[in-house]
Amino acid sequence: MRAVLAVVGVTAASVGALGGVAWAATVPDAPTIGTAIAGDAQATVSWTAPASDGGSPIIVYVVTGYVGYAPAVTNIFGPATTTRTITGLTNGTTYRFRVRAYNDVGIGAASTVTNAVTPNPPGSTVPGAPTIGTAAADVEQATVSWTAPVSDGGSPIIGYIVTPYIGLAFQGPRYFVSTATTQTITGLIPGTTYRFRVRAWNTVGVSDFSTASNAVTVPTGPPSIITALAAGALHTCALTDTGTVRCWGENSYGQLGDGTTTGRTTPVDVVGLSNVTAIAAGSYTTCAVITGGTAKCWGLNSGGQLGDGTTTNRLTPVDVAGLTGVTALDTGDTSCAALSDGTAKCWGWNFTGQIGDGTTTNRPTPTDVAGLTGVATITNGPWHGCALLTDGTAKCWGFNDYGQIGDGTTTGRLTPVSVAGLASVSTITAGNYSTCARLSDATVTCW
Repeated sequence: MRAVLAVVGVTAASVGALGGVAWAATVPDAPTIGTAIAGDAQATVSWTAPASDGGSPIIVYVVTGYVGYAPAVTNIFGPATTTRTITGLTNGTTYRFRVRAYNDVGIGAASTVTNAVTPNPPGSTVPGAPTIGTAAADVEQATVSWTAPVSDGGSPIIGYIVTPYIGLAFQGPRYFVSTATTQTITGLIPGTTYRFRVRAWNTVGVSDFSTASNAVTVPTGPPSIITALAAGALHTCALTDTGTVRCWGENSYGQLGDGTTTGRTTPVDVVGLSNVTAIAAGSYTTCAVITGGTAKCWGLNSGGQLGDGTTTNRLTPVDVAGLTGVTALDTGDTSCAALSDGTAKCWGWNFTGQIGDGTTTNRPTPTDVAGLTGVATITNGPWHGCALLTDGTAKCWGFNDYGQIGDGTTTGRLTPVSVAGLASVSTITAGNYSTCARLSDATVTCW
């Protein structure tokens, strides 16, 4: 006898029986990742098909390219081949790739990530070696100069690495994300003789070393003295009497300013920072006031709190755009500065009106705090800001659910309002949900 089985309208997700054996299709296993090879604005990625297709043929592969942890590009390919070229990439940007398989049940788990690749124009190489110039020593530091390589290798130079040597022993290299060819190397040991060698780097890689600089001996002058401290959520910074800054602690967003995201249990120099007169540390952001009234910030920039016109995190200090005449500065999820003309500007997150410009629009560059004059100093918590005025009164703005603005209400304010009944204030500090002021009679009041 011959049996005939007819299947009508059945998908791979169906459950049935054949020969008395139950079956149910599932999504495919994860593919096994191979390698990625960079090209010009593209990369070729290979993988091996999943060990199991889940009982249903693979329809497509989904290849996702990541920049850091963020997905940047997604391509969908048929199942015919497991080596594919991903186009539309940005030269000079580093990518990793993951692959998933898809059948008519659904999409399977992702493969592990490929090796990192950086597309570049054809023929790009590492830069040539810089030509060393001179080194000049000062207290706990030396200024080193050099000439840029004759060739950048076909890919623009990103920065330089300066390595100090004591005799033949190299010390910790210093990274400068800058094309400037004169840099100051801080944190050197008094009485010690150093030479310096320089390398250039582009998106392809790092050049050979320059020859060594002349030998310089760091003077045995007095050690640096800490003149100010600032603490953020998980990091701390110290301003020294030489106008340099050292930081330590958590560093996931570059808030230590040493060009890395490596946490430090001892102080490290903030790269390329000098002539600092004041510092401020926020949750994951740090800022400094520079002699002459400009400002620089570094670290987390998700809401534009570095003030450089972007939302890109910075591992070393960048200029706050267009800001001059700074007399005082504070930073958090929003940054604010008091200016020499008695006004104030803020920038960064603004979802509770903490910039004080009458809106809730984030501002990646300094924006005037509306109607504020006669400002002596400024302070901001994560969601509200306050200014001490030259007449000893104070005004606050932003989030007010707990009365932290001090106007007798719990109504949020998009522009500054006077703190009720407060006079003769000498200092003021804003926290998460409260504010405190020290009065001229040395008493303290909070709200």
